[in-house]
Amino acid sequence: MNGRLSAQIRSLVNLRTAELKEKYIEVYGEEPSTNNRENLLKRVAWRMQANAEGGLTERARLRADALANDADVRVRAPSMRTAEPAPLAPEVAALGTFRQPAKFARPAVGTIITKDYKGTRIVVLVRADGFEWDGRVYRSLSAVANAATGNHWNGNRFFGIDRGNRPAASEPTAGEVSA
Repeated sequence: MNGRLSAQIRSLVNLRTAELKEKYIEVYGEEPSTNNRENLLKRVAWRMQANAEGGLTERARLRADALANDADVRVRAPSMRTAEPAPLAPEVAALGTFRQPAKFARPAVGTIITKDYKGTRIVVLVRADGFEWDGRVYRSLSAVANAATGNHWNGNRFFGIDRGNRPAASEPTAGEVSA
């Protein structure tokens, strides 16, 4: 690549996107399909070099054409969905929608969760409207852990609910979760 062309290509880095689009039109003779500055920069630099030094060989061009004929390539993604999704079969629709279970399912209402923390036993009652501790109702176990310790905790982790199916260190009594 000669020094003049190299300098011209290096100067492209200083152009704004609008100026690169003008340069694209100058070297390609058409509007660009993108506003992405980096993409414009690479394409303009490649075309300037190809114009100056000859571009692809005939063999490379034929191979690219052969590959392009085999590929189902879009220049742009569709702007909006054109077709509605197919309706579900009646027997599938009757099953209802599937909902992925939460990683840490909320304990059942009425469950008593206990945690020994720095010599104090924290006892939390699971209610339909939240979690009761020390006469107050909190929206989450994290809020209870925060109120009880003064520090932010992941409530499930603090109370040992994140253990999945592994048993706790000491087996709780029926209806009681202990950590």
